Amino acid sequence: MRVLPAATVVTVSLAVSACNQTIPPEALAISQVTVEKRQLQTRYFQTGDEPKLLNASVAVLQDLGFTLEESETDLGVLLGTKDRDATEAAQVAGAIAMAILFGAYVPIDADQKIRGSVITRPLDDRRCGLFFSVLSEIQMAGSARSKA
Repeated sequence: MRVLPAATVVTVSLAVSACNQTIPPEALAISQVTVEKRQLQTRYFQTGDEPKLLNASVAVLQDLGFTLEESETDLGVLLGTKDRDATEAAQVAGAIAMAILFGAYVPIDADQKIRGSVITRPLDDRRCGLFFSVLSEIQMAGSARSKA
């Protein structure tokens, strides 16, 4: 009968200690590398016309081969994607060599999906900030395509 109260005490103490989790301050600190990267991705324009800046950004994304996926002009957000072939001759040659020499299957890169996002925000009546970021996702040959 003493096992039940001891198990209850352990369970309750674990539950209470789990509720007292704190985030370490260093987890929320922004590193210098992150700050430098963000500065490279951000530009400031001498215009207070945010819709004009968004329209120009749409044109640039389309000129770069992106297809506009989502647009929320009230929030100043544009999302676009583009697909490209990621196959490289050296990677294919290496996979063939591995198959011949060792009988090993080495997957090769097949497709690459590139996602681009543009975020704008007015800074004052005469200036707007624009933040642009790119994310790449590579699909291996023979793997199922994932929907994002």
